[in-house]
Amino acid sequence: MVSIQKLGLLLSLVSTSVFAQEGLTTGPVPGARRNVLTVSVPVSAQSRVELNGEHVLSDRVSVGLGVFVSLYKYHRQYDNVPVDELGEQNARYFQAGLAPAMRFYLTGTAPQGLWVSPRLDVGYGRDSNKTVGSAAVNQAFNENHYESWFLGGAGALGYSMVLESGFTVQAGVGLGARREFSSAEYRSQDLQGRTSIHKSEDKSWALTQQLLLNLGWAF
Repeated sequence: MVSIQKLGLLLSLVSTSVFAQEGLTTGPVPGARRNVLTVSVPVSAQSRVELNGEHVLSDRVSVGLGVFVSLYKYHRQYDNVPVDELGEQNARYFQAGLAPAMRFYLTGTAPQGLWVSPRLDVGYGRDSNKTVGSAAVNQAFNENHYESWFLGGAGALGYSMVLESGFTVQAGVGLGARREFSSAEYRSQDLQGRTSIHKSEDKSWALTQQLLLNLGWAF
């Protein structure tokens, strides 16, 4: 997710690009290319990587399908830092899913120009966090595991440019909502070897923000 400030900045850049490139988007796409294959450019350590395929149905409409995956791993070793009361911390995060979408081109000829896009996100996620404690908190370790399935919808505004060679650049911003169904397991053990386990299930709504920056090829 990105901040609202970043979304506003990118939207401004996209709008500026539209006017600057209007001469490129009023005519047909070079070579009448009907298919586009792109891959997203991660903008942060936790950004998901997405492979997208787009097929042009008409001058103003296209359909697409994205396959995305997000991986994140974190490790920190605490040495002689009593205030933290921790020995080490390990975290892992994984998410994968599908994102079908449609694009309606407001300028230009598909697959280039300014577009709006409704899309769905459906997928699975899993993350875990383990901390090793100390005598100060009477904790050997504390370990949490989360598992979730999600279904969401979003709207995006973006701009696509296709060069004569077929090289494609796409940029945009998206906002949406997601329904998540999750389960969690909390496991801890103290220095005396006593273990406690707690499990829970939850349903929740979440707002989503996305910065889109894709590079690829039209053919």
